[in-house]
Amino acid sequence: MISGTILGIIIAVLFLAIMGYKLSKTKPKKRSIKISSIEFNESKVEEIFGKTIKENDLTLIEGISTKTSILFRAYGITSWYVLSMTTVSRCQEILNTNQNLFSSQNPNTWPLQAEMAAHGEWQALQNLQNSLS
Repeated sequence: MISGTILGIIIAVLFLAIMGYKLSKTKPKKRSIKISSIEFNESKVEEIFGKTIKENDLTLIEGISTKTSILFRAYGITSWYVLSMTTVSRCQEILNTNQNLFSSQNPNTWPLQAEMAAHGEWQALQNLQNSLS
């Protein structure tokens, strides 16, 4: 005869298996970037991009319009750092949520561009964006 505790554990494991959870001791790898104390230099950014850019303005990212920026902010993506930590598939998922109004946009380089912006790598970002257009 099986005790109540063991039966409970068996039921819980079966439930998790049915729901598609994997029981594993290894955690999924997370993409991480190290942000040191980078001070935003608005004049340096303006010098490179030829226009005034406010810190964490998502429209600096090639392919993100004002409307897309508003959509992403509604989903908690409010800075270059947060966008850099967001997967491309999550970006596409957010774009697809709005009745396909944004689904034609291609976010493949958005996290990379955001990482460069978060690190203050302005010339590298400009070079990447020039290669995209």
